[in-house]
Amino acid sequence: MFSIIRATLLAYLLLLNSMLFAQWSSMGTGFDSGHVFEIEFFSHTEIYYGGNFISSSGVSISNIAMWDGSSWHPLGGGVAGTVYEIEKHPDGGIVVIGGFTYADGLLVSNIARWDGSSWSAIGGGTYSVPNELAVAPDGTIYIIDTSPITYTKVLRKWDGTAWTDIYNFTDYSSIIELVIDSSGQLIISGSFNTIGGVAANYIARYDGTTFHPMGTLSNAPSILKLDKLGQLYGRLFGSIYKFDGSSWLLHASGSSSILDFDFDTDGNMYVCGSFSTISGSPFSRIAKWDGAAYSALGAGLNTTCSRVWVVDNVVYAGGSFINSGGTISLKRAAYFLLPSLLPVEWGQVSASRNTYGAGIQWETHSEVNCDYFTVQRSQDLANWFDVAYQQGAGNSQSMLKYTAVDRYIPEGKCYYRIVETDFNGDESLSEIVAVDEYSSHNLILLFDGRFLQVQGSEELKPLIDIFSNDGKLVFTAQLNMFEQVDVSPLSTGIYIVRVKENSKVIISEKISVL
Repeated sequence: MFSIIRATLLAYLLLLNSMLFAQWSSMGTGFDSGHVFEIEFFSHTEIYYGGNFISSSGVSISNIAMWDGSSWHPLGGGVAGTVYEIEKHPDGGIVVIGGFTYADGLLVSNIARWDGSSWSAIGGGTYSVPNELAVAPDGTIYIIDTSPITYTKVLRKWDGTAWTDIYNFTDYSSIIELVIDSSGQLIISGSFNTIGGVAANYIARYDGTTFHPMGTLSNAPSILKLDKLGQLYGRLFGSIYKFDGSSWLLHASGSSSILDFDFDTDGNMYVCGSFSTISGSPFSRIAKWDGAAYSALGAGLNTTCSRVWVVDNVVYAGGSFINSGGTISLKRAAYFLLPSLLPVEWGQVSASRNTYGAGIQWETHSEVNCDYFTVQRSQDLANWFDVAYQQGAGNSQSMLKYTAVDRYIPEGKCYYRIVETDFNGDESLSEIVAVDEYSSHNLILLFDGRFLQVQGSEELKPLIDIFSNDGKLVFTAQLNMFEQVDVSPLSTGIYIVRVKENSKVIISEKISVL
């Protein structure tokens, strides 16, 4: 009997999720013009978009910007030219290549690193505009450059100290793609039949010393991607092939206009490009392949989608599109919430210092088979420690709010996340939120679902700004301490509350208005 009830509940939640979220949503105001060529994901509050866009809603961002979950932020002064690829660096920050000579006024010559606060050059830069970029787990940077002597392609690497030319393609090979595999080794595809003295049919693996062949292909795959399990896929002409360790097997037929693809944790593949049909069926620039058939993602996108990234049940897209279905304004950057049967649909997560230590709050919009929550703290985003526990609701279809206190928060900046554990031991992670180092203002933002209130020193009169999820200012006021703000007149949705003291943002948190 219980299994029947549970199956019915799961089916209902899937239907409800599909009805509520089966459309594209804008990422703030997007970009005023240009094209997105690249996406690099750290978390839902740290996503990097690169391309040849100049501004977002009139604010200069110079070809690269970071999305924090609610708004776009420039990376210093940006870069003075088009960004083609972005890769994470294991020591933090990102590596960027493109057609730019300067980054925030610094001479970098087509390749640069952003460490989270400033740009730096990588050696003397590159010979020319690089074609491809890959960064290994040990920090080694690989690029495809063009030799200034032979004008042919050359595979180069940066070991942290100097550039080394690994292999010169004197046969004028066209290099298509670089990617780092699950073992940390470089995979390279191109129109070569030998590389480094080794017979290799259009694709090879480089172990740091020697090249190795990787099966037989009829041509060079133009896109290489790993799924969430680390398995390698390549797009060859209009089809996607999977490498099983020795052979390439057809995974899905598609379209020659596919420009990128990615996978969710269940193995479903999401393809994007400039196509309007796949195998004769209409799909507007993006579609999902479940292993048997393609299906649409809402109304799709009106023009080219160049990049797609799928994580935690969210599809992020970038390109030259400006809307979906002619009605939803997207402006080159958008996300799509997939129907989900995750144990928890997370709502707002926030944390702030108070006189007792740190207060952590989180919401869930639904819970299925949820046993308990663990609050974890970190100071370096690598090592996490349990600081509190809360019992889950088991099964719920309404928004629930939870709170916990960390009485032993150390000095300096800290990070918190919530780990949900269901009854069979599976886990789900919330987003990560930061708590700044202790300061004398000691302001606390309280919200009970209707009234906002700031508590702290009675001498302070903070400024409260409330922004809609698309970045529009909907309320601002200078308040006396402990004075309440009634948010019930606001429309249902997610809002960002920022509390300022002496023009400095002291608190920035999300709230849900129902």
